[in-house]
Amino acid sequence: MPRIRCPKCDARVHYDDDPDRSFVRCDTCRKKIPLDDDDRGKRRKSDEPGQPSGMSGCIAGIGYAIALVVALVCVGVAFYSPGVAIFLAALFGVVMLIAAGIGNLVMWFSSLSEGFTVRMKRTGPWMGLMVLALAITVGPMAILTIAQKAGWVEKAADAGADVFAKGPPGGDIIPRIDVEPEKKVPLDKEPEVKEPPKKEPVKKEPPKKEPPKFDDPLPIKLTGDAALDAKLTELDHQDGARSKAAADSLIATAPNEHRGAVASHVAERVKKAPPTSRTPLLRVLGAWGTPQEVPMLIGMLGDADINTRNESLQALGKLKDERAVAPMVRCLLELRTQSNAEQSLKAMGPIAETEVLTVLNQKSTQLRNAAIRILAEIGTQKSVPALEEASKAIATRSASQKAIAAINARSKK
Repeated sequence: MPRIRCPKCDARVHYDDDPDRSFVRCDTCRKKIPLDDDDRGKRRKSDEPGQPSGMSGCIAGIGYAIALVVALVCVGVAFYSPGVAIFLAALFGVVMLIAAGIGNLVMWFSSLSEGFTVRMKRTGPWMGLMVLALAITVGPMAILTIAQKAGWVEKAADAGADVFAKGPPGGDIIPRIDVEPEKKVPLDKEPEVKEPPKKEPVKKEPPKKEPPKFDDPLPIKLTGDAALDAKLTELDHQDGARSKAAADSLIATAPNEHRGAVASHVAERVKKAPPTSRTPLLRVLGAWGTPQEVPMLIGMLGDADINTRNESLQALGKLKDERAVAPMVRCLLELRTQSNAEQSLKAMGPIAETEVLTVLNQKSTQLRNAAIRILAEIGTQKSVPALEEASKAIATRSASQKAIAAINARSKK
């Protein structure tokens, strides 16, 4: 239906498309609006609500057709290379999304003078094209992600591998089958049917695992103490359980006048033993060791096996030799040996105080707090000034104050 704007109130007035009509009256202000030749008998398609521009709808339709073709091409490419198909779909989707967005904006701003419903109808094809472009862009990636998480891609690959591994159903070469000629049986006799002999299932007994056989070591005559020499003999046994039991028995036995001989023998065993067998031997040295074994244990602090280093720290802490303090403090600086070094330095007592005080100069808060914990147990009044300085930092304040209080409490006794 044609319409015209009222010159007085600027309202839109609809009127019948009658060539003989010379005026129309405004419904709002009742003003009489004359109609000229341009207004009478003309009905522009662009003024009709609900009908988009013909060229615009045609271009949008072409976009739909191209999107369909590209989607089909991507589906075909996906059978050979999913990555290439996703790239093509994403590239085309982005280009089409930009083009549809431009078309949508052009149609929207070109019909600002129309009502909201009319504008929505005119931009509808372009909005649909934008949604389709977005689906083409994101859809393949989303489908591939879901397939990977669900394990479909791996299953398909495994199935394909099985097919190629097995080959065609009949094999590459069809084997020749020799068929025996059929024997003619008289009609008055029925052919005899021989039943195949029944095979009894063979019961397979699981093989019995025989325990490993170890040769007993030669008896050791080292100390003259029959019980002690028997334990040393068992300590050399290849059976780990028997060797460990002998080590535990030696650790529980108080060292006696044969301490040097036992320690020397065990130290030689530590040097020759593999890393997995050193633990019980090092623990025996922690109980029976003498100052002669300290250099060997200090050398073990540089061994590649972390368990050997930690067990050596424990043994040195029990021997309390001042030569081992500096190497043990170096182990305190290493994260993997830090805990064992802290416990062993506490066991060393005041002889480790001077070296531990040097750790308070480290930048690491974790190392400074470890040194403060050690000084809280072994420190003397010599450590108080350094601890008071450490208490000025927020990170070490609480631990330092507790350490000072512990030192002062020991000094009063």
